[in-house]
Amino acid sequence: MLTYMRKNAGSWIIKVLFIAIIITFIFFYGYGNKQRGDGERILATVGENKITAAQYKTAYDNMMQMYQQMAQNQVSDSLARSLGLRQNLLDDMIEHELLLQDAERRNLRVSGAEVKRAIMKQPYMQENGVFSERRYAAVLNSIKMTAAEYERQAAQDIMLKSVRGMITQAVNVSDRELLEMYRLRGEKLSIEYLLFSQSDITGELPVSQEELREYYERNPEQFRVKETVEAQYVIFDPADYAGRMNVEEEEIRDFYNADQTRFLEPEQIRARHILLKVDKAAGPEKARALREEAAALLEKIKGGADFAALARRYSQDEASAAAGGDLGFFNRGAMVAPFEQAVLALQPGGVSDVVETPFGYHIIRLEEKKPGRIRPLEEVRQEIVRELQQELAEREVRSASRRAFNRLFTGRDLEGYAKANGLTLHTTGSFALGEGPGDAQSESAFSQQAFALQPDELSPVFSINKKYYLVKLTGRKQSHIAPFETVRDKVADAVQRKKRIERARQKAEAALAMLAKNGSDWGEVAKKNRLEINQAEFGRAGEHVPGLGRNPELKKSAFGLAAGQTADRVFATENGSVVIRARQRVLPPDAGFEAEKETLRQQLVQAKQQETLKRYVQGLKERYSVTVDRDLFEAL
Repeated sequence: MLTYMRKNAGSWIIKVLFIAIIITFIFFYGYGNKQRGDGERILATVGENKITAAQYKTAYDNMMQMYQQMAQNQVSDSLARSLGLRQNLLDDMIEHELLLQDAERRNLRVSGAEVKRAIMKQPYMQENGVFSERRYAAVLNSIKMTAAEYERQAAQDIMLKSVRGMITQAVNVSDRELLEMYRLRGEKLSIEYLLFSQSDITGELPVSQEELREYYERNPEQFRVKETVEAQYVIFDPADYAGRMNVEEEEIRDFYNADQTRFLEPEQIRARHILLKVDKAAGPEKARALREEAAALLEKIKGGADFAALARRYSQDEASAAAGGDLGFFNRGAMVAPFEQAVLALQPGGVSDVVETPFGYHIIRLEEKKPGRIRPLEEVRQEIVRELQQELAEREVRSASRRAFNRLFTGRDLEGYAKANGLTLHTTGSFALGEGPGDAQSESAFSQQAFALQPDELSPVFSINKKYYLVKLTGRKQSHIAPFETVRDKVADAVQRKKRIERARQKAEAALAMLAKNGSDWGEVAKKNRLEINQAEFGRAGEHVPGLGRNPELKKSAFGLAAGQTADRVFATENGSVVIRARQRVLPPDAGFEAEKETLRQQLVQAKQQETLKRYVQGLKERYSVTVDRDLFEAL
């Protein structure tokens, strides 16, 4: 679908599709004003208005459709739940209702003329920059709304913008706030740290059977075996069909004549050169001496010296010197501009003056020019035949795979069909989701098809990299917690690691106590524990600490330390514990502030407007009673 949309981005159908996405995004709340049946379940009450479960479901479906179209169907319901999109949507619908009621309280009204002007200015309602009734009707048809419904939503949109503008219009920021933001964003902190890693704890630590059992019972999910399936499948590969495809002479000629520019061979140039390289660090005197040396070589060439022999002796272009400076054939644009300009000005056999480029000084001799040409049909015939055979083969495998599916729809004897039709029957071992044949990190089409089947069920035809597949599920093993006896070694490794991490923490605590109690310096503590004092530098943004991974607590604490101050606690890492002290804090130079000032102003104003609106909406929630049926919400 995405490829089709890219290829046909200029078409009317695709424009309408994108318009539908945009309108859906803007107006997915808008179904709230439709009449409700008396028996509909109420999800939320907002002042005098109500949001029904059906209205929420419609808005949610529209939202999911939008995200799936944007993310190529990679957004599942479970992902939406984990990202909090469901709750965000409900919060937005409640905010929408609250602001509309506030607009009513303020007696805000939108005239028909305002709505008309707003719609006529919408780019997706225009043709060649002018509002089009035809386009308007097509858009309404694509989003399944009447003109009255759309205009009502447009009026609400104008009203909401007015309310939000009134609420946030007083927001401003001072230059002092901007400077503080600039410094905070650009601030860098370097720290020193001692890392006590579990991997430094050598030897086996004592572990009892009771400890193993206890760990296994407390952490069963660590020993969960993924659901797996087994399958049979056949592949319809265009490569197996291409050689058998018959291509008619007329088709070859039509293909060639349709677009001869694809067979264009551009002008090609063959030249030799002698290069004397200039070291970028060299001074002007050295560069002048090299230019004089190049000029002397040029005089020898003009005097009849053999260009190729001089190139072999003097050229510093290691790639071409041994070949007498021969660069072979190259197209326009392959060389740097001064070189290309010089060689294009020559006639075959001609020699340039000394030419300066970023590489040094060149003397160039043009050997030959091949004019551009359209390669004749006979020369490209086999290329065309192969391409047409590939196209025909792709069509044939589509048809063959669909015929196979239709034949097997009731019988499902994939093995028998493969034998009868000369196809190879492939079988898988057990595999988990995302680990099937042909699965890649970015796509798991084979797994998704197989896992959607019941045993002995046949998949629909699907393609991976132009090959078509039919899959039959032959077995499934449900996800389960592995029995203790089968994972005893894994449990033992996990317990050992846990104990080593605890031992590393104890060592870090002891080191911190030593630093605090005896006034020992870091070098002494590091030497005693056979550790190196490491350094890291980071800014306030993000949660990552170089060398230590994700550690938001450490970053927050580190920025609270003065230079040279040791933190009063140890911090856990993925593999142990760490003791830190601040080393140096560096602020960005104030000279760069002016260049970023207006960008920072826009960002800070927007952030403060959002915060102002959030506080205002919270006040509205207290003014207008808002209740949510949480049980119903969770059940939706």
